Amino acid sequence: MSKPALNLSVSFDHVGPHHAVGATRRVTLAGRLAARLLGCAALALLGVTDAAAATTQPYARMAPVDAYFMGRAQEIALARSAAPAAIAKKATVLVLTRTGYETAVRGSNGFVCWVARGFSGAPDWPERWNPKIRGPG
Repeated sequence: MSKPALNLSVSFDHVGPHHAVGATRRVTLAGRLAARLLGCAALALLGVTDAAAATTQPYARMAPVDAYFMGRAQEIALARSAAPAAIAKKATVLVLTRTGYETAVRGSNGFVCWVARGFSGAPDWPERWNPKIRGPG
């Protein structure tokens, strides 16, 4: 005796001029299993993502202020790397101090270069208070 083949198709039988009226749907066993598997996979992915996000918040608070500072010459060089040399050499350069950003070099071309810190990012970003995040801005 041979086993009947598993029908993997989904078909819709339409009745009348309005397909929604009197429509019957025949969904195979494989279609229902695939839908359940897809639903379970989505829930598992959400659970894994949520668990990973909960465990990767080592910077929940601001570090001591000194952790965000860097040498003045080093900060000026990093800030100037944000622009092409022709612009950076005449740009105003800001550096971070205990009282906020201050002008370290007064420019003449209207451009401003500075070093961005993680705390200037989105408030809900997990790395917001990471003192190692620095980039030219």
